[in-house]
Amino acid sequence: MAQEKPSIPLRNTLRPWLDSRTLQKALKLLTDNKIKHFFFHRQMAVALVDDTHPLHILFTPVNTIRQGFTLKEHYCSFCGPRTLQKRCPHLAALAILSLVGRDDNERDLYPIPLHFEKTGWSKMADFLYGWLGSIKGKAEYHLEDNKLFIQKKHGHEGICCTVPAVSEKWWRGFFHTT
Repeated sequence: MAQEKPSIPLRNTLRPWLDSRTLQKALKLLTDNKIKHFFFHRQMAVALVDDTHPLHILFTPVNTIRQGFTLKEHYCSFCGPRTLQKRCPHLAALAILSLVGRDDNERDLYPIPLHFEKTGWSKMADFLYGWLGSIKGKAEYHLEDNKLFIQKKHGHEGICCTVPAVSEKWWRGFFHTT
């Protein structure tokens, strides 16, 4: 079976950081379902390699290159530090997962974490952040039935958010708690 080749828009978007061979390896990782539990928060995309090795990329908007963003910080716990310079296929797979068509143009790719800032979801997140920030007290979280509960109360008023969790072990590892 021939290996899938990266599309031209994908190669052009990630060319400053990743070569075609690395992108090809990344597509294989994605096809083999090795990169799991992908999510993003603010400008960062995060995932796991083989359910055990976390990796992240911090995207930053820039006006100095055609892509309109850069990979400011990145880390793959499977390969170690400075992995992008060594063409880490795990980070390449995460970068591929993080891209969507910008402004309904599938050929102009842009990271989801930066695209999110221009949507109504970002406004809702800002509202909830402001609302939670105005309530006195400390936010608390606990894990139950593979769900992460985040709650902030003051007296009888408050707000609770429930997030599906992969597993308690994974969330505790991600938040570096015991």
